[in-house]
Amino acid sequence: MFPGLNIKEQLKKLVPESFVNRYTITGMIFFIWMFFFDKNKWLNQWQLSQSIYRLEKEKKNLAEMIIDAKKDKLDLDQNKEKYAREKYFMHKPNEDVYIFEESFKQKQ
Repeated sequence: MFPGLNIKEQLKKLVPESFVNRYTITGMIFFIWMFFFDKNKWLNQWQLSQSIYRLEKEKKNLAEMIIDAKKDKLDLDQNKEKYAREKYFMHKPNEDVYIFEESFKQKQ
């Protein structure tokens, strides 16, 4: 690059003097190594944290589904006929079944 100058002097001409000490250069090399080349690189850590977040959310949803299933089981154990009529729309012969659905939409 510059004839007659050693590497350290050439670096001083290209970059600010505060970046030319060995600690800064070593730190930058370490950072680049950890960020891109190490087995625990940043991208892997980010992907793992995203999968942990997704799995915790799924765990919460499954816990809610378990609670609902336990309520349904208790309801089934207490009154099998009511459960069959409400969930599967079963009815006796010569019987009419009317289904009323409540709407929670508010009038505007």
